[in-house]
Amino acid sequence: MARIKFLPKIAECPLCKSAVKLDPVQYMSQQMHDDSKPEYSPKGQLIMLCEKQNSPKNHERIYQRVMSTNPQDSEVWSLLADYLVRQNRLAEAEDLFKKSLKIKPKDPLVLNQFGNCLFKQKRIEDAIVVFNEAIQVNPKIVHPWLGLGTALLNKDKLKEAEKCYRKSIDLTPYGWYPTWFQLGWCLYRQKKLKEAEEAYLKSLRIRPGDLSATFHLGRIYFEQNRLREAEKMFHVVLRSLPNNRETQDFLNRIRTTNR
Repeated sequence: MARIKFLPKIAECPLCKSAVKLDPVQYMSQQMHDDSKPEYSPKGQLIMLCEKQNSPKNHERIYQRVMSTNPQDSEVWSLLADYLVRQNRLAEAEDLFKKSLKIKPKDPLVLNQFGNCLFKQKRIEDAIVVFNEAIQVNPKIVHPWLGLGTALLNKDKLKEAEKCYRKSIDLTPYGWYPTWFQLGWCLYRQKKLKEAEEAYLKSLRIRPGDLSATFHLGRIYFEQNRLREAEKMFHVVLRSLPNNRETQDFLNRIRTTNR
């Protein structure tokens, strides 16, 4: 419980007290070894734990309370901003990210989150600038490479996007589902079907049963005229999504071809 000593005022909150009973040290350790998420400090981890265990109505109050104890803590500003992004309150989130970056201008994780916020507002060019800035600060962090790749893909800059995804993969020795999935889509759009197939298969090894990757793999098999394999993939999708029209259309096309 040593990590909680940094939070004497926050621990007075009954929500935080209930969170502490859930062994936050174990929770923090687990989260910090999850390479799909940015690493937060113990304070940030406690906030995230509170959010996971309580009603959404209390989340913003938790963030505001923590922020009031130290308004110069850039991490709390960015955590609240990230929460607002998840609430689709993007303009408010953008303002808080800017405040966080005024306190700590060269934080690559906050720059990455800010880039994601801009991307969700469809300000793709602005997002590209911010992702590049995050990469310049620390090119060894995986998330900005993924964000930059997705922004470039959105602008149909497929070869540049592919380079970003491959760089992201180089930085994740155990693999990361979003990067392999996005790389698969990028390669598919370039008509590199064999490479796209390999990327989707790797994404499915990381996240078995993912329906999006399964569907895209089926579409690749269909375009390669591997109809039995395509049919198998599409049936897997329909078992979970029986009313998915696009998958049904592919199966109908396969049945028509086999007649």
